[in-house]
Amino acid sequence: METRRPVIGIIATTQYEQTEMFASEPQIRIRQNKAYIMAIESNGGVALMLTPMAPKSLQAQLELCDGFLLPGGEDVNPAMYREMVLPECGVYRPDMDREWGEVLQYAVDRGKPVFGICRGLQFINAFLGGSLYQDMKYQEKATGTAVGEHAQRFDRHMLSHTISIQPYTNLHEILGADLLKTNSMHHQSICRLGRGLEISARALDGTIEAIENKNGLIMAVQWHPEELYADYPEMNRLFESFVDRCR
Repeated sequence: METRRPVIGIIATTQYEQTEMFASEPQIRIRQNKAYIMAIESNGGVALMLTPMAPKSLQAQLELCDGFLLPGGEDVNPAMYREMVLPECGVYRPDMDREWGEVLQYAVDRGKPVFGICRGLQFINAFLGGSLYQDMKYQEKATGTAVGEHAQRFDRHMLSHTISIQPYTNLHEILGADLLKTNSMHHQSICRLGRGLEISARALDGTIEAIENKNGLIMAVQWHPEELYADYPEMNRLFESFVDRCR
Protein backbone atom coordinates (compact mmCIF):
# COMPACT_ATOMS: atom_id res chain seq x y z
CA MET A 1 0.00 0.00 0.00
CA GLU A 2 1.44 3.35 -1.03
CA THR A 3 2.35 5.72 1.79
CA ARG A 4 0.25 8.88 1.83
CA ARG A 5 2.05 11.83 0.28
CA PRO A 6 2.12 14.77 2.73
CA VAL A 7 0.83 18.12 1.50
CA ILE A 8 3.33 20.97 1.83
CA GLY A 9 2.00 24.52 1.66
CA ILE A 10 4.36 26.92 -0.13
CA ILE A 11 3.48 30.60 0.24
CA ALA A 12 2.97 32.30 -3.11
CA THR A 13 4.15 35.81 -3.94
CA THR A 14 2.42 38.52 -5.93
CA GLN A 15 3.75 40.81 -8.61
CA TYR A 16 2.26 43.54 -10.77
CA GLU A 17 2.84 43.00 -14.49
CA GLN A 18 1.82 44.84 -17.61
CA THR A 19 -0.14 42.63 -19.97
CA GLU A 20 0.85 42.52 -23.62
CA MET A 21 -2.64 43.17 -24.90
CA PHE A 22 -3.73 45.90 -22.49
CA ALA A 23 -0.63 47.80 -21.48
CA SER A 24 -2.67 50.32 -19.48
CA GLU A 25 -4.07 47.64 -17.15
CA PRO A 26 -1.41 45.99 -14.95
CA GLN A 27 -2.37 42.59 -13.61
CA ILE A 28 -1.50 41.00 -10.28
CA ARG A 29 0.25 37.68 -10.90
CA ILE A 30 0.44 34.97 -8.24
CA ARG A 31 3.63 32.95 -8.57
CA GLN A 32 6.43 30.96 -7.01
CA ASN A 33 9.73 29.53 -8.24
CA LYS A 34 9.42 26.09 -9.81
CA ALA A 35 12.51 24.87 -7.93
CA TYR A 36 10.65 24.81 -4.59
CA ILE A 37 7.84 22.75 -6.05
CA MET A 38 10.17 20.26 -7.74
CA ALA A 39 12.27 19.79 -4.59
CA ILE A 40 9.13 18.89 -2.60
CA GLU A 41 7.63 16.68 -5.32
CA SER A 42 10.92 14.85 -5.87
CA ASN A 43 10.94 13.77 -2.23
CA GLY A 44 7.42 12.40 -2.09
CA GLY A 45 5.48 15.50 -1.06
CA VAL A 46 2.59 17.28 -2.72
CA ALA A 47 3.32 20.98 -3.23
CA LEU A 48 0.32 23.26 -2.67
CA MET A 49 0.80 26.93 -3.51
CA LEU A 50 -0.90 28.96 -0.79
CA THR A 51 -2.56 32.23 -1.74
CA PRO A 52 -2.73 34.28 1.48
CA MET A 53 -4.04 37.23 -0.53
CA ALA A 54 -7.34 35.31 -0.64
CA PRO A 55 -8.16 35.72 3.09
CA LYS A 56 -11.62 34.14 2.94
CA SER A 57 -10.13 30.82 1.84
CA LEU A 58 -6.78 30.94 3.68
CA GLN A 59 -8.00 28.89 6.65
CA ALA A 60 -9.31 26.19 4.35
CA GLN A 61 -5.98 26.13 2.49
CA LEU A 62 -4.01 25.80 5.73
CA GLU A 63 -6.15 22.90 6.92
CA LEU A 64 -5.11 20.90 3.85
CA CYS A 65 -1.43 21.09 4.76
CA ASP A 66 0.83 18.80 6.78
CA GLY A 67 3.70 21.30 6.79
CA PHE A 68 4.77 24.65 5.39
CA LEU A 69 7.68 25.97 3.34
CA LEU A 70 8.46 29.68 3.78
CA PRO A 71 10.44 30.63 0.66
CA GLY A 72 12.81 33.40 -0.35
CA GLY A 73 11.64 36.84 -1.41
CA GLU A 74 11.72 40.51 -0.51
CA ASP A 75 12.97 42.03 2.75
CA VAL A 76 11.06 41.74 6.03
CA ASN A 77 9.39 44.91 7.30
CA PRO A 78 11.71 46.38 10.01
CA ALA A 79 8.61 47.36 12.00
CA MET A 80 8.31 43.65 12.87
CA TYR A 81 11.42 44.02 15.03
CA ARG A 82 10.71 47.62 16.12
CA GLU A 83 13.24 49.41 13.95
CA MET A 84 13.05 52.39 11.63
CA VAL A 85 13.53 51.63 7.96
CA LEU A 86 17.09 52.41 6.92
CA PRO A 87 17.98 53.53 3.37
CA GLU A 88 19.83 50.26 2.78
CA CYS A 89 16.71 48.17 3.43
CA GLY A 90 15.26 46.74 0.24
CA VAL A 91 11.66 46.42 -0.90
CA TYR A 92 9.35 45.16 1.85
CA ARG A 93 5.64 44.32 1.89
CA PRO A 94 3.76 44.83 5.18
CA ASP A 95 0.68 43.16 3.68
CA MET A 96 2.65 40.02 2.85
CA ASP A 97 4.28 40.00 6.29
CA ARG A 98 0.84 39.95 7.91
CA GLU A 99 -0.21 37.05 5.71
CA TRP A 100 3.01 35.12 6.31
CA GLY A 101 2.42 35.68 10.02
CA GLU A 102 -0.98 34.00 9.79
CA VAL A 103 0.57 30.96 8.13
CA LEU A 104 3.43 30.69 10.61
CA GLN A 105 1.14 31.20 13.62
CA TYR A 106 -1.13 28.43 12.35
CA ALA A 107 1.85 26.09 12.02
CA VAL A 108 3.20 26.91 15.48
CA ASP A 109 -0.20 26.56 17.18
CA ARG A 110 -0.78 23.13 15.62
CA GLY A 111 2.74 21.77 15.78
CA LYS A 112 3.16 21.55 11.99
CA PRO A 113 6.71 21.34 10.57
CA VAL A 114 8.09 24.53 9.00
CA PHE A 115 11.07 24.87 6.65
CA GLY A 116 12.30 28.41 5.99
CA ILE A 117 14.59 29.38 3.13
CA CYS A 118 16.42 32.74 2.92
CA ARG A 119 13.61 35.26 3.57
CA GLY A 120 11.82 32.41 5.31
CA LEU A 121 14.63 32.17 7.87
CA GLN A 122 14.62 35.92 8.40
CA PHE A 123 10.84 36.06 8.78
CA ILE A 124 10.73 33.18 11.28
CA ASN A 125 13.39 34.91 13.37
CA ALA A 126 11.62 38.29 13.33
CA PHE A 127 8.20 36.72 13.99
CA LEU A 128 9.59 35.01 17.08
CA GLY A 129 10.92 38.27 18.52
CA GLY A 130 14.38 38.38 16.96
CA SER A 131 15.87 41.11 14.79
CA LEU A 132 17.78 41.49 11.54
CA TYR A 133 20.64 43.52 10.18
CA GLN A 134 18.81 45.53 7.51
CA ASP A 135 21.98 45.35 5.42
CA MET A 136 25.02 43.26 6.18
CA LYS A 137 27.35 46.24 6.33
CA TYR A 138 25.73 46.95 9.73
CA GLN A 139 26.67 43.44 10.83
CA GLU A 140 30.25 44.28 9.97
CA LYS A 141 30.12 47.47 12.03
CA ALA A 142 28.39 45.83 15.00
CA THR A 143 30.68 42.81 15.21
CA GLY A 144 33.94 44.38 14.09
CA THR A 145 34.45 41.39 11.79
CA ALA A 146 34.79 41.62 8.03
CA VAL A 147 31.76 40.12 6.28
CA GLY A 148 32.28 38.19 3.08
CA GLU A 149 30.22 38.31 -0.12
CA HIS A 150 26.76 36.87 0.50
CA ALA A 151 24.96 38.08 -2.63
CA GLN A 152 26.74 36.00 -5.25
CA ARG A 153 26.93 37.54 -8.70
CA PHE A 154 26.88 34.35 -10.71
CA ASP A 155 24.67 31.33 -11.38
CA ARG A 156 22.27 30.42 -8.54
CA HIS A 157 23.28 26.77 -8.91
CA MET A 158 26.93 27.43 -8.03
CA LEU A 159 28.46 27.18 -4.55
CA SER A 160 30.01 30.37 -3.21
CA HIS A 161 31.01 29.98 0.44
CA THR A 162 31.49 27.55 3.31
CA ILE A 163 29.35 27.17 6.43
CA SER A 164 30.19 25.49 9.72
CA ILE A 165 27.43 23.25 11.10
CA GLN A 166 27.00 23.07 14.86
CA PRO A 167 27.34 19.57 16.38
CA TYR A 168 24.40 17.94 18.16
CA THR A 169 21.84 19.88 16.15
CA ASN A 170 19.04 18.50 13.99
CA LEU A 171 20.76 20.06 10.96
CA HIS A 172 24.01 18.23 11.72
CA GLU A 173 22.14 14.96 12.09
CA ILE A 174 20.45 15.46 8.70
CA LEU A 175 23.54 16.52 6.78
CA GLY A 176 26.14 14.44 8.60
CA ALA A 177 28.82 17.06 8.02
CA ASP A 178 30.75 19.70 9.96
CA LEU A 179 31.44 21.91 6.94
CA LEU A 180 29.36 22.48 3.81
CA LYS A 181 29.61 24.62 0.69
CA THR A 182 26.45 26.55 -0.19
CA ASN A 183 25.16 29.18 -2.56
CA SER A 184 24.28 32.60 -1.13
CA MET A 185 21.81 35.30 -2.24
CA HIS A 186 20.97 37.72 0.56
CA HIS A 187 21.94 41.15 1.88
CA GLN A 188 20.23 40.90 5.30
CA SER A 189 21.05 38.53 8.16
CA ILE A 190 20.02 37.64 11.69
CA CYS A 191 21.09 40.01 14.44
CA ARG A 192 19.25 39.03 17.65
CA LEU A 193 17.98 35.45 17.77
CA GLY A 194 14.24 34.84 18.18
CA ARG A 195 12.55 33.02 21.08
CA GLY A 196 13.03 29.27 21.28
CA LEU A 197 15.52 29.20 18.41
CA GLU A 198 19.11 28.05 18.34
CA ILE A 199 21.85 28.54 15.80
CA SER A 200 22.67 25.42 13.82
CA ALA A 201 25.15 26.85 11.27
CA ARG A 202 27.29 29.92 10.62
CA ALA A 203 29.32 31.16 7.70
CA LEU A 204 33.06 31.43 8.37
CA ASP A 205 32.61 35.21 8.84
CA GLY A 206 30.15 34.57 11.69
CA THR A 207 26.91 35.19 9.76
CA ILE A 208 24.07 32.99 11.02
CA GLU A 209 23.25 30.56 8.22
CA ALA A 210 20.74 28.17 9.83
CA ILE A 211 18.39 28.08 12.81
CA GLU A 212 16.09 25.50 14.36
CA ASN A 213 14.10 24.77 17.49
CA LYS A 214 14.79 21.86 19.81
CA ASN A 215 11.89 19.65 18.73
CA GLY A 216 12.85 19.93 15.06
CA LEU A 217 9.51 21.35 13.93
CA ILE A 218 11.16 24.58 12.81
CA MET A 219 14.24 24.52 10.63
CA ALA A 220 15.48 27.32 8.39
CA VAL A 221 18.52 28.00 6.23
CA GLN A 222 19.86 31.22 4.76
CA TRP A 223 21.01 29.70 1.47
CA HIS A 224 18.88 28.28 -1.37
CA PRO A 225 18.97 24.45 -1.33
CA GLU A 226 16.06 24.26 -3.81
CA GLU A 227 18.53 25.37 -6.49
CA LEU A 228 20.99 22.64 -5.52
CA TYR A 229 18.95 19.57 -4.51
CA ALA A 230 19.25 17.81 -7.90
CA ASP A 231 23.05 17.98 -8.02
CA TYR A 232 24.08 17.79 -4.36
CA PRO A 233 22.72 14.88 -2.27
CA GLU A 234 23.31 16.70 1.01
CA MET A 235 21.02 19.52 -0.15
CA ASN A 236 18.36 17.04 -1.15
CA ARG A 237 18.49 15.54 2.34
CA LEU A 238 17.06 18.80 3.68
CA PHE A 239 13.90 18.31 1.62
CA GLU A 240 13.79 14.56 2.20
CA SER A 241 13.92 15.12 5.97
CA PHE A 242 11.33 17.93 5.83
CA VAL A 243 8.86 15.83 3.85
CA ASP A 244 9.40 12.93 6.26
CA ARG A 245 8.66 15.19 9.24
CA CYS A 246 5.46 16.34 7.55
CA ARG A 247 4.46 12.73 6.85
